[in-house]
Amino acid sequence: MQPPAEPVPLTSLNFPPPPGSFSLRAALPAASLAGLAIGIGSMVPLGMAWIILVIGFGGALSVAIYKRRHPSELQMRAVDGGKLGALASLFGYILFAIVTLTAFVLNGAELRQELVKRVHEMQNPNPQVQEMYQQLAQKLGTPEGLALLVTFGLAFMFFFFLILGATGGALGATFMHRNRQQ
Repeated sequence: MQPPAEPVPLTSLNFPPPPGSFSLRAALPAASLAGLAIGIGSMVPLGMAWIILVIGFGGALSVAIYKRRHPSELQMRAVDGGKLGALASLFGYILFAIVTLTAFVLNGAELRQELVKRVHEMQNPNPQVQEMYQQLAQKLGTPEGLALLVTFGLAFMFFFFLILGATGGALGATFMHRNRQQ
């Protein structure tokens, strides 16, 4: 005689992901390494084109690192590559924001003076635009104005990092999948 069956709650079981599926938990090391590269690379003062390349290639790098550590995964979808690239760029952004805020706190007065000087140097033949430049210089001359500028700049860079990282990760996954098929 068989004992009566007891129900097993499926929520308490920890099933491993099936082979060939993307796991965000397993992707954390790859994303953190690529994020470190993105964070350090984005601080090199070579212009905006450099930052775009660093973030995009950093997203693709996270896919490459993940694929190297998980060779059993046959293919990675572009959506999964985008998630991985966005995660890597998020780690890079955190490093970038920490360094930016540290520089702001330590050198706020010097930064404010430099910005006001640059705004005063801007020339425009239109008197209305020149007046706007003067008002901007006055607002940046205050600690609150500079804090507002840094806050908006960091908010913009957050979305900038995420979009470029996700795009780089999606493209990296797509191209790696095509190379494997050939």
